[in-house]
Amino acid sequence: MAERLDLSRVLLDELLRNELEEFRRTLENESPGLSDSEIERYMRAASKFVDQLKGGRPRTRGRKARTGD
Repeated sequence: MAERLDLSRVLLDELLRNELEEFRRTLENESPGLSDSEIERYMRAASKFVDQLKGGRPRTRGRKARTGD
C-alpha cells in the first residue's frame, strides 16, 4: 500500500511539474508579451498553488489588519 501511495505521489509531482513548465511557456508566448517580472509573479503564485495541492502549508504569514481611523 505504501508503494502505491509513493508511486501516486511521484506521478502527481511529475504531472504538476510538467504543467508548471507548460504554464511558463504559455506566459512567455503571450501576445502582447509579459515582462520577466510579470512572468515570475505568475509563476510564484502557480508554484504556491501546486505546493498546496500537494499538501504543503502556505508559506505566507497572511495579511495584518489595518488599524487606524
